[in-house]
Amino acid sequence: MGGPLRDEPNLFGIKPKPKPRKAEPLPSGTMTRLIGIWVGLFEARFREKPVIRPRDAAALKRMVRHAGEASVSARLRLYIALDDEYVAAEGYPLALFEDRWNKLVAAAARPQARVQDAESTDAYLRSLRGRSHG
Repeated sequence: MGGPLRDEPNLFGIKPKPKPRKAEPLPSGTMTRLIGIWVGLFEARFREKPVIRPRDAAALKRMVRHAGEASVSARLRLYIALDDEYVAAEGYPLALFEDRWNKLVAAAARPQARVQDAESTDAYLRSLRGRSHG
């Protein structure tokens, strides 16, 4: 009762849905390396191994296909340090890593404020005082 038999004529010209093409496999060791990085970062922060669920691996695989291994590796470090109440409450799962990707991209693009040393700050303040008296 599933579908028409293969030898039945196609009376209405209905084409079967094409099967989705499977994506090319990732280079050997990619997932092992990235999950290893995530586990290491997680253990360093929380002193315990995380549970890796199938949806975590699937999300990570999609991110590698989207951005490449090097980018995902760099963003994993930002993700585990992310100050996000929801992500923290959920335990930093890789499934949410994918969800927070754009936030991590924006955070990485923001210029970091540079803290100057005391001498540079004093010199800058003296230069401002000199301008205000001129």
